[in-house]
Amino acid sequence: MTFFTLGKVLLALVWVSALVVALFPSMATGDGMLVKVAIVTLVIHVIELVFVDARLRQQPNPLWHRLQVLLFGYFHWGRLSKTEPT
Repeated sequence: MTFFTLGKVLLALVWVSALVVALFPSMATGDGMLVKVAIVTLVIHVIELVFVDARLRQQPNPLWHRLQVLLFGYFHWGRLSKTEPT
């Protein structure tokens, strides 16, 4: 399993966990820390999206890649080619 794949799997677990805690607040522990971490992560990924948008526009389906960057950040755009579409 590559670094990028492992990062995507772990980040997907964070998103699923944050969604479960948001839907079922009684399951929250640590004073809602997981939801706060998810919000900070989303803000960071929005900032990343601003910086890599030019590279994403070169890809075959830029909207799909933008969604992937919002969810996985560097774990998605880090493996995209700088010049050739994938």
